[in-house]
Amino acid sequence: MTEATANNLNMKIAVLGLGCGGVRTLNALAALPAADKLFLYALDTDGQTLGQSKLPETHRLMLDEQWRQGQGCGGDPLKGQRAIARVRGSLEQQLTGFDYVIVVGGLGGGFASGAVVALSGLLSTMKIPAIHLLTIPFSWEGQAKRKIADGAIAEILNQTDCLMVLPNDLLFSVLSPESPAREAFLLADGEIARAIIAVAEILTNRNIIPADYSDLAAILKERKSFCSIGVGIAALNEVQNPGELAVDRMLSSPLLGGVGKLREADVILISLLGGPELSIAQLQQSAASVEKCCGEYPRIILSANTAEEYANCILASAIAIKYTEKAKIKVRKKQSSLKEQQVVSPVPPESESSPEQLALPLPQPPVDKGIFFNSVQVVYNGEDLDIPTFQRREIPIDRGEN
Repeated sequence: MTEATANNLNMKIAVLGLGCGGVRTLNALAALPAADKLFLYALDTDGQTLGQSKLPETHRLMLDEQWRQGQGCGGDPLKGQRAIARVRGSLEQQLTGFDYVIVVGGLGGGFASGAVVALSGLLSTMKIPAIHLLTIPFSWEGQAKRKIADGAIAEILNQTDCLMVLPNDLLFSVLSPESPAREAFLLADGEIARAIIAVAEILTNRNIIPADYSDLAAILKERKSFCSIGVGIAALNEVQNPGELAVDRMLSSPLLGGVGKLREADVILISLLGGPELSIAQLQQSAASVEKCCGEYPRIILSANTAEEYANCILASAIAIKYTEKAKIKVRKKQSSLKEQQVVSPVPPESESSPEQLALPLPQPPVDKGIFFNSVQVVYNGEDLDIPTFQRREIPIDRGEN
């Protein structure tokens, strides 16, 4: 773990790298000076993979060693879930005290695809805001891996507010099909590391025009989407308009996938970060340069801040989000009112009514659901679980009144 330095909000952010892809990403991240304020942890069941980590040994977490004996999960996500489940207590203790957790890894294999599902549930239970920055396999890696990745995404969506899925195929915008596979993966690792820094800066720097976790959650929660991320940096003494240069470099980032991704995006989060000397003119130049590349009707969220470590430079980053499904509309089943319940079939005139016809069921009074009144209804086997059991089953309670 790199020792964290104090940032302007004294926030502690942990970055968990899962599996082979996560370990490679943390290696690239640890080499960046801006990562000094992050706490890095590598997790896997594969001893050989963890042996390639550049982190201190105490921050290479070998999981499920008793059962896996240092071997991988063999493409089985369930083994990855079990590996996390067996060390849940120690992980909870390790993560206590962090303000945010960023989870990175490549979906499609066994450990990361299973572990990320178990981890998202753990972090949700601990109420630690988490951002999952995950890649899905290259198209040439086969349908089997893609199916595993899609299954993990479907489960994570139900447990986390912030899921950012990056297709590795975005790299084809800058790499030719003849490029060596190793070069493609190394490029992806480096770009994801830069993306982690950009996300961390959005979370921790909020002194001019802030954007934070709630902004990310609002656009990512419970809705499947694909993201592309671009990051560019320029020194103030490089050119007359450093803001424009930073944006140009951002637009050429491999994991942005080209200007077309901004034009297709439903939501774009733009972050501009500079030193204390950052001027309004430079902010205007940068924002205008990005706006030229956007489509007609995207939702744009702008963040602009300063930090001492970015003195004499401008960092421009963009997260372009394209939804792959329509927004989910949750319809809550309302408790019918007493008046509505009393609307029953009309009773025939007394002269024509039999005793059986007059024995109509009395309307049931509405049940007070207390603190669950405005919550989403939870129904299991036809029973509303928000109503206490003794009321659902009409069990009389001795209140000590007789």
